[in-house]
Amino acid sequence: MLRKFARKIIYLLGCQKYNLPLWECPSFLFFLMGVINILSCVFFYFLGRRYIDDPRIVALGILVIATIWFVISFAITRGLEELAQVNKVKEEFIDIVSHQLRTPLTNLKWATEFLLGRQDLTEESKEYYSIIKENSQRLENLLNDLLIVARLRENGVFKIQEKFSLNELIDEVIRSHKAFADASNIQIETENLEEPVLLATNRTMLKTALENLINNAITYNKPQGKVKISLKREPKRIVIEVADTGIGISKQDQKYLFQKFYRGSNAAQINTRGTGLGLYIVKEVIKKLGGRVWFKTKLNKGSTFYISLPIKT
Repeated sequence: MLRKFARKIIYLLGCQKYNLPLWECPSFLFFLMGVINILSCVFFYFLGRRYIDDPRIVALGILVIATIWFVISFAITRGLEELAQVNKVKEEFIDIVSHQLRTPLTNLKWATEFLLGRQDLTEESKEYYSIIKENSQRLENLLNDLLIVARLRENGVFKIQEKFSLNELIDEVIRSHKAFADASNIQIETENLEEPVLLATNRTMLKTALENLINNAITYNKPQGKVKISLKREPKRIVIEVADTGIGISKQDQKYLFQKFYRGSNAAQINTRGTGLGLYIVKEVIKKLGGRVWFKTKLNKGSTFYISLPIKT
């Protein structure tokens, strides 16, 4: 009932055009400041009636307070509206550019693959084409992450739910990363995946979160390391654990770990291909699915990330 009332207020105040929650909406903040203004005037009025004899002083005091609050409210609201509009334009720009770049990037990748397959190439030419191919893949990964971040702002995406087997989804993600794990000399293990776990949530977005976690666990692992994926049942919840034997996360990096474009200092030293969006995507996706994410880590020993999700069948 409360959610419906909040959504109705958001609609009436026009907050939906900025895709902002109620407490960040400029119109709502302006309304809230107006209420505070009225309460301040009423308080000053009763205070004046008790301690000030001249009613004109009381009226003047109320007028001054109202004017000050109005000017402050107007200035803050205008600033917030401009920031919200800039944020909206930025998101639209990222969305449009990401979509428009996908087609020429795909064509570039296919052309590079064709050229690399030719038999008459010199070693120098192969090296240059390999560089083009590698950087094309990095650009594609960045575009994919930017598109996912843009979709996170669309609340309608998470309303699409389906019933599925979490065990099968994890197996699917593991299979898609097997070649990468083998090439990195990393062993992937599973635990407690025998008992079927059924979920009713957005399968596509959950898969995206798991892919980011497992990809990170492989990327920032040590040679001949391990990645262990396990499930733990709790009352009305399921906990997914993704543990690695990698480089770990330093204390100074831990508080920034889930921020956009942030990469740990030790992670940046061993791998320069990351976008810094993976863990941000994981946290936002799981939060919108009604769950939470946390981690435990030891520097140079490894990290374990936990995803807790409600079981809704």
